[in-house]
Amino acid sequence: MAIHTAHPFTSFSWIDLCTADHQVAQAFYGGLMGWQFDDQIFDGQYVYTMCSLDGKLVAGMGEPPNVREGGTAPFWNPYVCVESVEHTIALCESAGGSVQMPAMEVFDSGVMAMVRDPAGASLSLWQPRNHAGYEVQKVPGALFWLELHSSNVARAQDFYATVFGWDTQDAGMESSYTLFVGSQLPEENRYPGSVVPLPTPNPAHPSQWFTYFQVADFQTTLDRHMAAAFEAWLA
Repeated sequence: MAIHTAHPFTSFSWIDLCTADHQVAQAFYGGLMGWQFDDQIFDGQYVYTMCSLDGKLVAGMGEPPNVREGGTAPFWNPYVCVESVEHTIALCESAGGSVQMPAMEVFDSGVMAMVRDPAGASLSLWQPRNHAGYEVQKVPGALFWLELHSSNVARAQDFYATVFGWDTQDAGMESSYTLFVGSQLPEENRYPGSVVPLPTPNPAHPSQWFTYFQVADFQTTLDRHMAAAFEAWLA
């Protein structure tokens, strides 16, 4: 199992869950994925949880006010590693994107911002300092793949090409499934994700990035999911 101590610029490097209740989320993902949790309290009230698999970082989770208060449904938030958040924000805006949250210092961990692509999908930017990102991926219990569901695939492709230098490649699946290709990235990071069109644009189901986790056995994990969901409900 490869341990990541750094991530190439323009590759995904972190994911976190924006949830309304981190304790319920911990009960669910702990039962489902076997994660361990380390709650870190900031400013005496905000809890951000570092999630680990066998002692290696895989994700984070927090309770942003808009989700905790019910204004936004919980969601997984992917981060792209960048050399400069400010420069990447400028590229996002020049490519038709918008800024949801401007650049902010996250203590000595790094600098982050949240942006939205022209079709409405959100993702975050991460300029690392002391926190590089997840330490393991593509093993059971960790991130496996990120997939963009977009209401405007053509605009999304142009946006990600301008901002991150990602090309596209037909996946050859007799469908409109398209791979993002980071030609400038190392082989193991060459395909940062994919994009598929939303069947029917619907405000209730906007463009968004979907997160896939690797599992050792699908049926066993599905059965565990039902048990974990019940434990989370009890929590």
